[in-house]
Amino acid sequence: MDPLRLAIALGPLGVYLLALGCVHLLRRPIVVEGSRDTAALALALSGFVAVGPIELFMPVQATLRFGTFAWLLMFSFYALLVFWVILSERPRLVIYNTSLDELRPVLSTLINHLDATHRWAGRSVTIPQLRLELYVSPSPLTRTVTVRSLAGVVDPQAWRLFYLAVRDAAAARKAVDDSSPRRLTAIAGLLLIAGTLVTITAAAQWLREPAQLAQQFYEMFRL
Repeated sequence: MDPLRLAIALGPLGVYLLALGCVHLLRRPIVVEGSRDTAALALALSGFVAVGPIELFMPVQATLRFGTFAWLLMFSFYALLVFWVILSERPRLVIYNTSLDELRPVLSTLINHLDATHRWAGRSVTIPQLRLELYVSPSPLTRTVTVRSLAGVVDPQAWRLFYLAVRDAAAARKAVDDSSPRRLTAIAGLLLIAGTLVTITAAAQWLREPAQLAQQFYEMFRL
């Protein structure tokens, strides 16, 4: 891969890894809606998409005739594809910097406030009054817990109420009750190191021959 395309591919990914590392450095639970988590990942991979599928399937005649507008159309198609994926996903929440053992009591308390008739069955919970059926899945390696709906279609107001309750409960906790703080620091450190290396690699491609890469950039995007 030539320096220009390598820089375009790695730039967004490096920023994403740095942002993820900063999230883990906060050492307190952070609640993110699944749609935003998917959108952030799509942005991180947008560089690879630009120099991969988009450039590969870009019609030559379209670039010659429409120039930059052809790229805008292809990126719009990618954005629509991401939007379709987000709409097709089951509603979910991603909670960073926590484990299942730490989150379970918090969830039980707030769900009890929302509906005292709720029922747990293993990692699944049913909230009749909100008509929600949820499943809690942990990721011990990254200290992340995902709470997803078992139903594809839910009441938007009920889901919004549940999301706000989880977010407020997470915000009320000042720090993570972690029996092994080194693990959380190690995760943040690895993400920051990876993000820094990727970002430096992308920036180095531009700094090596900036004038030549700028010219290639203009030619590639028909500016």
